[in-house]
Amino acid sequence: MNDDVFAQTVASDVKNKINPGQKAYLRLPENVQRWQKGLFALIENLEIQLEELSTAEQEAIDRYTKLGSDGEKLLEDATNTFADRRQNIARFRFHVDKRVDEATRLLAANSENADERANTVEFFRHAIQKHKELIDSFQMDYSDVDEALWATITGQWNFDEIEKEL
Repeated sequence: MNDDVFAQTVASDVKNKINPGQKAYLRLPENVQRWQKGLFALIENLEIQLEELSTAEQEAIDRYTKLGSDGEKLLEDATNTFADRRQNIARFRFHVDKRVDEATRLLAANSENADERANTVEFFRHAIQKHKELIDSFQMDYSDVDEALWATITGQWNFDEIEKEL
């Protein structure tokens, strides 16, 4: 995959607009470092957008302030538009940061030896099974999140569907 397509895939992943195959491709051990670099490039781009936004906002303030009372409504509208854009950038940055954390964890996990990873997987598999056993044995109510957790043991990822419902 060329760099431009890869960068677009990274951005689409942050927006949750890629299919599971593309998502898995980004997370392959041989792609994680490239994925992380793409995420850092997104952060840099967002920082540039914020700088440009601040400059444009200051120009608008200067321009509309000169108009006196005629510019008050224009200034208010412009200020609201800039605030909305800044909020959108912050929201997207939050999701980029989550992906950076994920990539960092994957890089760390890939650097561990295979036996350690297998032990970790077995530990969590046992914990999930014990969770289900305790819920069942104490006849406790369980949620969709619990069921999604239990489904991971068989390789199913149902958390995205729950998130969509909320």
